[in-house]
Amino acid sequence: MSQTLKAVLATTAAIFTLALIGCSKKALPERESANENSAEVSVQPGWAFETTLQELSIPSELTASIVGSLDDIFDFRRCMPGDRAILVTTKTNEFKRFEYHRSPTRYFLVEPSDSGMAAREVILTTEKRVYCIEGSIQSSLYESIIVLGEGPELAYGFSDIFAWDIDFNVETRTNDRFSMLAVKEFANGEFVGYGSILYARYNGKLGNHEATRFENPDGHQDYYDENGKSLRKVFLRSALQYRRISSYFSKRRYHPILKIYCPHHGVEYAAPVGTPVSA
Repeated sequence: MSQTLKAVLATTAAIFTLALIGCSKKALPERESANENSAEVSVQPGWAFETTLQELSIPSELTASIVGSLDDIFDFRRCMPGDRAILVTTKTNEFKRFEYHRSPTRYFLVEPSDSGMAAREVILTTEKRVYCIEGSIQSSLYESIIVLGEGPELAYGFSDIFAWDIDFNVETRTNDRFSMLAVKEFANGEFVGYGSILYARYNGKLGNHEATRFENPDGHQDYYDENGKSLRKVFLRSALQYRRISSYFSKRRYHPILKIYCPHHGVEYAAPVGTPVSA
């Protein structure tokens, strides 16, 4: 590792450390409510597009107009559970607009026009903001980050950075401390997802770890410790990417089905189907 990179990382880490010390946790200002009424539904499994409109109590004539205007730009067969549909009307219940959100940054918009209805696809630009997030371990890294009001993706991202040094499933201790500078993305002032973690630090009873994100001149991005060494090693600390542990190894565990106490010689991970296992 070159001395130049070491110097850059040392300077960057120092700046991030000062940012962590001086960070504030100001709440975002609430957006003012417009002079309009709105209704929203989340698409459920098995729903057709027309079903979604019915759930919003949209009249049949307006339904036909919305469907007709979207016909050339929207594939109705691609409606997915979790999509959001929003109907906005004036205070006198006159149609103002219809929005069908496929993702936090992409939706289809239908509005009245001189010729009847006009539909278009909207791609929102995102604003990136850097946030200081820190806390202490009380049960697990996952639950400690969730308690702060953050999402599971942030816990997984933090643990992946130190995957070669820390097994967060078994090596955390109560009152260990974690901190990071993480990028959050916003569209129209609303949070839509996480970006990169720029700096991460874990101070634990079993050791202290620090990581700074650095992009090489060739565009390759990786995390390095305070000495300029890449955190990547030959072997991971755990064969399974960090996920929440639902049941620990125990000599006396209450069996949820048998309703008795018995030994539980294993560790159960709460992870979705398809989670990769590394060897």
